[in-house]
Amino acid sequence: MTCAKVIPLLLNQFPSASFAFAAARSFDTKSKTIEPLFRTQRYRLYCEMIPKKFGQQTFSHHINDDISSYLLYNRQSNFSLNEIQDMFRATYNGTDWI
Repeated sequence: MTCAKVIPLLLNQFPSASFAFAAARSFDTKSKTIEPLFRTQRYRLYCEMIPKKFGQQTFSHHINDDISSYLLYNRQSNFSLNEIQDMFRATYNGTDWI
């Protein structure tokens, strides 16, 4: 199930939830190389799709090109944007948001 399908399900259960996700890097089996972390293919797709799917009414959108990560900050969140970003940093080893 994709994040675009999971988010509405979770939002029904937790209306003030925010969502952050890191886009996976592709692996080329032929050359045995891993895509660089900066602006991965999946991340670029998220940057196109997520704003169209979720708009600006419920969420403010925050992106980080360096680590191919996307944050949907719920405008009704019980946590500040900084607190959410700190949670993400703690999960992903100190990465910073733009």
